[in-house]
Amino acid sequence: MVSSLMMTEKGDRGQERRPYRVFFYGSMLNPEDLRDLGINVDACEPAYIEGYRVVFDKASVWRCAAANLESCKGCRTTGIVCRVDYNTLVGIDGREKGYTRVIVEYTTFTGFKGKAYTYISSRRLDSWEVDKCFSECDEHGYEDCRLGKYVKTIAKGVRYWEGKAPGFKEEYLKSVRSGGLHERIERLFASAVEEPV
Repeated sequence: MVSSLMMTEKGDRGQERRPYRVFFYGSMLNPEDLRDLGINVDACEPAYIEGYRVVFDKASVWRCAAANLESCKGCRTTGIVCRVDYNTLVGIDGREKGYTRVIVEYTTFTGFKGKAYTYISSRRLDSWEVDKCFSECDEHGYEDCRLGKYVKTIAKGVRYWEGKAPGFKEEYLKSVRSGGLHERIERLFASAVEEPV
């Protein structure tokens, strides 16, 4: 089935004016990252998608093991859905190299349901490769390793959205835990989201 989002993008001459919705679950939760891409933070709101869980298995030069989505029956992933224009969507595509843009159904915290794009990578790290990311953190400390810095970026976003929608932090941590994360990254997340803004 071809979604109306896809049909409009390919066939509508007014595509540059049409708003699109994108669901974010990783570092794009951070308002600074949103603003860097020209996304109005006020055009975003907390939401979740069903049938996926957050995993950290996407290879990344800058992050070591980046956030990714994996199909999971009965799981829910918490994030944000943002309205963007066509040019911003193209910019997001450029930033999310190695991911494929797909369509998911979301529900906002206020109960609105809709369809949005999100990004999923099929190029997944093996567990020993994720362990290497932790070895880097053991050697350099979590403040200076790529994975530690990445988790702190996400955690900053989680704290921001908790301020806008109480309960966001706990829902996001449930998303992370359902991904069967290595115990150390789960602890890192839990401590990072508790740090003061």
